[in-house]
Amino acid sequence: MRVRQGNRVSPDFSTRGARSSFPKRLVCCREPLDRLRQRPVEQTEHIKGAANGTERGLESSDRVEYSVEKNERKKSKGYPSPGWNRERGRPPEEWEILLAGDFNDQHIELLRTVVELPRNSRGTIYFDSNGGSVYTALSLMSLIRLRGLQATGVVLGECSSASLLPFAACCRRLVLPFSTHLFHAMKWESEVNVRLHEAAEWARHFREIEQRFDVLLSEMFGIDAEQLAAWTEPGRFVTGEELARAGIAELISPFEPLPRHPRQGNVAQV
Repeated sequence: MRVRQGNRVSPDFSTRGARSSFPKRLVCCREPLDRLRQRPVEQTEHIKGAANGTERGLESSDRVEYSVEKNERKKSKGYPSPGWNRERGRPPEEWEILLAGDFNDQHIELLRTVVELPRNSRGTIYFDSNGGSVYTALSLMSLIRLRGLQATGVVLGECSSASLLPFAACCRRLVLPFSTHLFHAMKWESEVNVRLHEAAEWARHFREIEQRFDVLLSEMFGIDAEQLAAWTEPGRFVTGEELARAGIAELISPFEPLPRHPRQGNVAQV
C-alpha cells in the first residue's frame, strides 16, 4: 500500500492486514557450540542433520564411512606427489633423444629438447656432434644436472669439442670402438669489428671460460688435469677404446643391443 504525499508517493511500511512472512517456528540446535566441537565427527553430523529439520540423521554405517572419508581429505595434500600418474608396479618409461650437429645452429632446439624431459627421469642421449658454442654446451650440462636427469650418453659417431661437456654430465657413458672425440683448446672467431680494448676483454673472458671448461671436464670425467692437458694442448683425436682405458666410458659393441640401465642403487647420483 502506498500513501500519496503531495507530489511524492511513499511506501507504507505498516503490516496491518498483511500476513507476516516470518516463520512461526525456528528449528535450532540448543546444544552449546563447545560441546559440538568436542563430539566425534559422526555424532556432530547427526546433530547437524537433526538441526536442519531432517527427519533423521545419517545411518551408523554411513556416519563411519563419512568420517573416515572426511579425515582422509584432511590428510591429503593440495598438490600431486611425484609420479602420481604412474601405475603401481610399472617402471617409468625411458626417453631417448639425439644431440647431433653443430651447437651454433641448433641452440634453441637442443635446449628445448632437454627442458621438455620429465624431472628426475631416466633415459638415453645419443651423441653425434662436432661441438660448437661453448655457451650451449654449458647450458646443456647445467640442465642435465639441475633437472636430475639420469642420462646414459652413447657416442654414435663423433663427440668432439664443446659436445664433450654434456657427454661428461651423463651419469653413464658408453662409446663404440670407432667413436671419435676431439679434445682441443678453445677457439674464438668473430665477424664483428671490435676495438682494441674490446678484443682484449674478449680474450680475457675466453681464457677464463676455457679454464673453467677444463676444470669441469676433469671433475666430471674423473681424470687428472695433466691427462686432460695431454689431450687438449696439442688437439688430439681420442678413440672410444682410449676413453674406456682411461675409465671415462664403457666400451660397447655396435652389433649387440644397448645395455640396460643399472638399478637405482648403482646409478651415479647427479
